[in-house]
Amino acid sequence: IFCITLSRFAAETEIKMIVGINKAVLHILDAVSGVTVYSDTELDASDAAINNFISRHIEKVYDSAALRSAEFTSGSGLKYHINEYLNGDKDFVQLSQAVAERMYEGISASENPESCDIIVCDCTANETPVIAVLKCDNKIGYTHQVMKEDGHVKNMLINHYAILPTISQRISECAFINTNDFSIKYEGKKRKIDGEATDLIADILLEC
Repeated sequence: IFCITLSRFAAETEIKMIVGINKAVLHILDAVSGVTVYSDTELDASDAAINNFISRHIEKVYDSAALRSAEFTSGSGLKYHINEYLNGDKDFVQLSQAVAERMYEGISASENPESCDIIVCDCTANETPVIAVLKCDNKIGYTHQVMKEDGHVKNMLINHYAILPTISQRISECAFINTNDFSIKYEGKKRKIDGEATDLIADILLEC
């Protein structure tokens, strides 16, 4: 009984992370087919489903022990773009497009091109202002489709080739830039780009 009471107390007193989404943009990068779709508008951050999807993914990785700390190099292009955004010289969509373009350069140049969606958001994590970049790898999934054939209902099973990670899955490549002090937390993977082992997040996107 004593052990159960302690575990309940720990669960009840655990501090829950609070994420607030201010702005978010999604870009589609398909290096397999060579098709990219850069959004010209923001996602509706007030939509509960969109807000929940992004917030839950950030909650899963933001305090992870797998994240590495880093700092920008003096010539980082991303730091320059973020400074322009913070100073009001660039809007958030333009900042997100700069992120997506840099990510696509690395993905398309790798030995194994892939398709993914990039979510860039201006948010707060436990009241800390953050620019977050989430690389959402596309998966193949199945869904149903209802059709009518000769007056009869026909249920079909079809492939979907661009399924985003569910909120129960953990995103494995991401970056969080604290806009108060420009400190960085990130997680990346090495892949061969131009014949060299390169971290897409640290080396290509952040230049940190």
